[in-house]
Amino acid sequence: MANRGLQGGPAGSGRVAVRVLASGRYAARCRVRDSDGALRSVEATGDSDDAAREALANKLNARTGPPIRRPKRGKLPVPANDDLQTDIECIEADTLMRDAIAVWLMEVNQDPDRRPQTRQFYRHVARQTLLPEFGRKKVSELTPGIIDKYLKKLTRTTPTQARNARKVLRMVLMTCVLDGAIPMNPVLSVPRQKPGKPRPVRALDAAGFNQMRALLAAWRTESTGKNGAPRDPSFAATDAIEVMIGTGLRIGEVLALRPADLNLDAEVPGLIVTGTLIEVAGAGGVQRQPFPKSQESVRKITLPAFVVRALRRQMELNGSPDLVFTSGTGRCISPGNIRRAWREARHGSDLEWVTPHTLRRSVATILEGSVNIDAAAQQLGHADSRVTEAHYIEKHRQTADNAALLEGLLSPDVMANVASESGE
Repeated sequence: MANRGLQGGPAGSGRVAVRVLASGRYAARCRVRDSDGALRSVEATGDSDDAAREALANKLNARTGPPIRRPKRGKLPVPANDDLQTDIECIEADTLMRDAIAVWLMEVNQDPDRRPQTRQFYRHVARQTLLPEFGRKKVSELTPGIIDKYLKKLTRTTPTQARNARKVLRMVLMTCVLDGAIPMNPVLSVPRQKPGKPRPVRALDAAGFNQMRALLAAWRTESTGKNGAPRDPSFAATDAIEVMIGTGLRIGEVLALRPADLNLDAEVPGLIVTGTLIEVAGAGGVQRQPFPKSQESVRKITLPAFVVRALRRQMELNGSPDLVFTSGTGRCISPGNIRRAWREARHGSDLEWVTPHTLRRSVATILEGSVNIDAAAQQLGHADSRVTEAHYIEKHRQTADNAALLEGLLSPDVMANVASESGE
């Protein structure tokens, strides 16, 4: 019987050939013409002739299209020490999830629109949440019920991890759908987990800023570093925090400032945010990225006098033409170093809750109260002021001035007069 007009499915498949394997099992094979016009062999095994034919029919029914062929792994720019690699070229129903995740990650690694830190984040989520739970399961074994049960368990302890796991798993399984391994993405049938109640925003006031400065000064002058060396001899931590206090910039944006980004001699001194610092594993430590977090983060900011003084001191001490803040070797200063310095300075104080990011919230809260929410959003580089209002503004529940009304109705003197007039 000829293979005329073959289609993917048992009804349109070619003649089925059955042979006995050395193991005693039976293998049934036929050819089908896929939607791309190519003829492909499909094989399935069983304990008997009929079982092999039935397994082949089931396999043909499960086919959703031609497999997607990818370049060999060696042609992909994947780090040599990366354990999330695979030799498979396409994902099938019986492919293990660890291989499917590896295939998807290699595609992400090839995507020029993905930032290095985004690729690193996806790998971290895969290792932390997906591989331990699903790595040894077959792609076809993942059902909405299995996924939902795991995400609910994860939400009870770490809601953020659960949201990240759902996002990455959805993208991995969409690749499986496109490869024809499964007919639909089971994550799409899983209800989204309700977000947890956000913690209330806390912000510093003017007294808190001054206390922070005093703690930094005491840490710098009263403590000694390794081998008795003075703390923060270049005032990097002190001045970086001073710039954050006066601008609301992200810590990475501050440490990525270049002399070319500053205009300190203008009638109204200012700076322009043009980049940020990133740290990608295996890429040689902290590096300057020539663009900030988002398009809206590219912005011009006017500077108060105390910020101008901090920036001038850094340029005088370092003299680098490339960066305002540099290490002793002329390299980028890691944001982790500034955070560590502040943790040491705040230790034992009532500002243990304050982090460098608290300064962004504090600046936003001050601007929202003194100007408006749009001014706060523009200063922080947010595209939507609703993000600023929801996550960066400390809420003060100030009611209307009802004191006079309540005094007139409920004060003891008024109540006594009412009682005497009624004869009580």
